[in-house]
Amino acid sequence: MIADRMRANLQGFYDYFERSSIGEDWDTSGLASATITDGKLVTEGNTYTWDTYVGAKYTGSLGLNGDFVIEADLEWVARSSDIANIVVALFDSSDNVLAYGGMRDAWTSRSGQVSCGILAEEYRSGFDSRPASGTMVIRLERSGSTLYIYEDGNLRLSGTMTSIVDYIVLTNERSQSYNGKTAKWDYVTIRW
Repeated sequence: MIADRMRANLQGFYDYFERSSIGEDWDTSGLASATITDGKLVTEGNTYTWDTYVGAKYTGSLGLNGDFVIEADLEWVARSSDIANIVVALFDSSDNVLAYGGMRDAWTSRSGQVSCGILAEEYRSGFDSRPASGTMVIRLERSGSTLYIYEDGNLRLSGTMTSIVDYIVLTNERSQSYNGKTAKWDYVTIRW
């Protein structure tokens, strides 16, 4: 099995969600719901959580102060009149967002876009540049003092980021009381 071969080659944290319950590695208290379904972490966002970076929070302390690669496979499922922000967010030990990458809606009548940021730098691919429902593999890779953010293997943003990464959050946010999207996380790997 491919997943077994990947596990054997990794040094770090990985989660393929191949179980029936979420377990102690993830705090999902900021979400409306979170389950493991068909080998995926499936989340629904709470109302009024836009740009708060809430979601499934990794409960361990990573302490990543050198090179690393964080990769996550995301599927999002649309609803009518939905506005969602679904990203992998990196935090320091003081709960500051250091970087993020994923998908973000603009308005309920528009499809989403790739959205990523490193400290004060941001990249957005533009409204309607991604489907209302879709998939992407997000990779955040630091080499030296530079962080690179990729969507499906394509570089979207790079910038200086030397802060220590303490934990990650797999977000699922909703704007006001609009419908949200369902996020389905197939895997998360963290290598250093």
